[in-house]
Amino acid sequence: MKVSSSISKDNNRAAKFPFQWAIFLGLIVLSFLAMYRYVPPNYPVNRDSGIFLYTGQQIVAGKMPYLDFWDHKGPLIFYLNALGVGLGQRMGMWFVECFFLCVAAVAGYVLIRRNLGPWLALWGTIAWVYSFYVILAGGNLTEEYSLPFNLLSIVLFDQFLKNERKLLLVIIGLLTGANALLRPNNIGIQVIAIGIILFTDVLRARPSAFVKNLLSVGLGVLLVWAPTAAFFYQKNALSALIYAMINFNIEYARSVSAAGGSSNLPLFLLAVGWPGWYAIVGWAMLLLDLIRKHWSMPVPLMVLFLVGFPADFVLATLSNRPYLHYLLLLLPYFGLFNALFLSRVFQHFWKGENQIMKGGLTIVLGCTMLFSLWSGSQLMNRIDLAIPPIGENAQIVQYVTAHTSPADFVLVWGMEPSINFLAKRASPTRFEFQTIFYNDMPANLDMQNLFLADLEKNKPALIVITAENPFSEHVDQAFDAELERFPAGSRDVSRAFARYVGRYYEYAEDIQDWKIYRLRR
Repeated sequence: MKVSSSISKDNNRAAKFPFQWAIFLGLIVLSFLAMYRYVPPNYPVNRDSGIFLYTGQQIVAGKMPYLDFWDHKGPLIFYLNALGVGLGQRMGMWFVECFFLCVAAVAGYVLIRRNLGPWLALWGTIAWVYSFYVILAGGNLTEEYSLPFNLLSIVLFDQFLKNERKLLLVIIGLLTGANALLRPNNIGIQVIAIGIILFTDVLRARPSAFVKNLLSVGLGVLLVWAPTAAFFYQKNALSALIYAMINFNIEYARSVSAAGGSSNLPLFLLAVGWPGWYAIVGWAMLLLDLIRKHWSMPVPLMVLFLVGFPADFVLATLSNRPYLHYLLLLLPYFGLFNALFLSRVFQHFWKGENQIMKGGLTIVLGCTMLFSLWSGSQLMNRIDLAIPPIGENAQIVQYVTAHTSPADFVLVWGMEPSINFLAKRASPTRFEFQTIFYNDMPANLDMQNLFLADLEKNKPALIVITAENPFSEHVDQAFDAELERFPAGSRDVSRAFARYVGRYYEYAEDIQDWKIYRLRR
């Protein structure tokens, strides 16, 4: 009997092995399909991606973040783009994105499979990857690269609940430290997971375990932050990094409305489609399970998802701006909650005897998904129309390339550094985009002075004025009136920039809806 039992177990393992690998291969294919519409050069470069691609290009050219170019994101996004650009410009970056999505999809599937089974895990993964496809808005975004860090951390958290190996906490700390170097707002679910572990130690009166667990996580974070700090210190850029990531972002958060993202909730709910709608129901079902003491999964994992879902929504919408890609942080929750939702629907309704109930529910779910697919396609069309058609063959890129040499500086006054990236022309200033000036913040005055000093030192051969930016080379009453719709902090630098252009430049021509000025000879 023992021999027979052993053979049976071996046969089961052999059967599961090709099945799991087939699932993993399917998830990789699914990830590439989700990224297919963004394959370069068919899809234009969106604004944020253009910023990051430009920073990656500058790093490949030997430039230093926060000194030679400036952004208030963490350094990891710049170096990921340097990797992509180094591998093959936009196409190389696309493959980096696909890799991160594949890792996230496999990690999410493993997490749900452990707790709810393989078929529900497959459904949950398909659900969140669909939302990813709808709201990605061009891609190459910090929230997108956080997905594997967050999902791998949850998988390790789930494993730690079973065996409490300290190495798992070190790796969670490492992943958290790396994720924070993308964008500190993105580490919400990781911090909550660590907090649950430490709080459990407190509840169980295990001070020794608390200290060891805390030190293990801290070691993992230190393994990332210490070499990063040493590198930037050696390049005399550490204080600039700390200011950009911490000080500036605190000021930036204070400068926006305190209303938070709640005003954007209806838009967000409509945008994410059926995975988001079912996720809300799944969250309520998980809460009911916890109240009824129905342990569908480990209690700490249930608490993590119940607390993390609303907490990450708040973190994702602190800026009170209706950017859909902020919701990428919620996709790990979408996966588990959609799997839980389907399991409960199947358990309580489709297995029941009430045919009317089953038929009605099937119709409701079908109509919901069909409406969601339609609204999702409409949303993606609107996003495509909102993204300026800037690609390798764009008229403005061809003009800049033809009228400048690779050594020339080109300034884009506005928010389209993708022109600099695609034309392979460096900006004359570390502030390659001027969005940061459009907030009333104490830091703006110093940055504006640095911006104007950079222009005096490195006069660009061409200045491109984007269509959405107010501009006149003559500072007059009409120009002042146009500036009134912008924050007071941006008006002085706009006037100073207009005087600078009037002093050194002449109008060349209009390209598309943008004005071109060239340096007077």
